[in-house]
Amino acid sequence: MTPVNSQDEVDLLASPASLPSRRTAFDLLCELRLKGARISAIGNRVRVSAPKGLLTKGFQETLQSCKEEVLGILSQETKVLGMSLRQFARDGEPVELCVPRASQTIWFVPGEREARHLVARGIGRGRIWTAEELQRVWDMGDLPQEHAQTLARIKAQLGCELTAIGPDDGGEAS
Repeated sequence: MTPVNSQDEVDLLASPASLPSRRTAFDLLCELRLKGARISAIGNRVRVSAPKGLLTKGFQETLQSCKEEVLGILSQETKVLGMSLRQFARDGEPVELCVPRASQTIWFVPGEREARHLVARGIGRGRIWTAEELQRVWDMGDLPQEHAQTLARIKAQLGCELTAIGPDDGGEAS
């Protein structure tokens, strides 16, 4: 491993002999990302660029052992990130994301059916965003980043669905 600009970089080339579960690969990706690593797929290689000292031999061995699953997760992430919200609502699958500096993951799901399924599994509704909720936030136009972050924190703290977003029109609730 050769340090590059105060970072360690590693390419994973070998095929693993035995593969751990997808959840293990996801957990590893989350942990590395939370610690500042950037992970990408280049063909059948996993490229990791991380702060110096993060890629210990243990991390490298674990990453190597679940390389195929990591490539699958990275491929799915790329596919989902390339979808419009409308396409995601129609064709997407639930996606769990690890957010830097957040203690828990968040979920993006196509619709309420998937959100209810995750809630039944014990995941708080505030950690789940449907395509419709994301579209409502997107439709707000020039929403400053700090307002979007505040909205996300409120949603997480209240554990609720976003049903209406926008200025109060002064009318009575229906």
